Amino acid sequence: MIENQYVLKPSERFPKEMEAPKRADVLIELSKFGIGSANTIKLIDTTRDVRDVRLNYIIDKKWVLRFCNAPDMTEKRMGELNRLIGRYRAMGSKCPAFIADDNGKYLHPWEQFLCYLSEYIDRPLASDIGRFGIQTFAVNSKQFSVNCLVACFRGTRISRMCLLMTHSISLVLLISI
Repeated sequence: MIENQYVLKPSERFPKEMEAPKRADVLIELSKFGIGSANTIKLIDTTRDVRDVRLNYIIDKKWVLRFCNAPDMTEKRMGELNRLIGRYRAMGSKCPAFIADDNGKYLHPWEQFLCYLSEYIDRPLASDIGRFGIQTFAVNSKQFSVNCLVACFRGTRISRMCLLMTHSISLVLLISI
C-alpha cells in the first residue's frame, strides 16, 4: 500500500491536546532554511509523552525537519554538537550535520515546539529491524572498513549490543536503549 504523503499523522503517543505541524507548516519552516519545495514528506514520530515530543519529518530523503519540546536544545548546544559532528566527519564517520538558516540560527520556534533542520542519512532504523532482529551495517572510509552487527532488543530492558570489528581490533560497545 502506498502511503499518502499528504497525511502526516502522529503516533498514538503524541499528546491529543497538542497540534502537530501539517504539510503546509513544514513547507513554511523549510523556507526559513532556504528550502523552497519538497516532493515527499514522511513523518516519523518518536514522541514518548507530553514532556518529550519528537516529530521528525523526512524531506525528500535529504533533510530532517525536527519539532521537539526539549528545553536542553539551545543555539549554543546546537553549535557545539555541530562542531563535534565535524570532528566525527574528519575521522571518516557519516554524521548528519545541523543546518543553520541564513542568519546562522539553528532553532526556530513553532507553536509550543522548537524546530530545527539536519541532513538526512538513509539508513535503517531500529524500528525497521524489529524486536530481537539483527541487521548488518557497513561503514567504509579511507583508513578502514567497519562491519557492525546490531542486535536490537526493542521494548525490553536488555541493552543493544553493537560489535565493531576493525581489521584486527574488536570493540564491544553496549548502548543502552
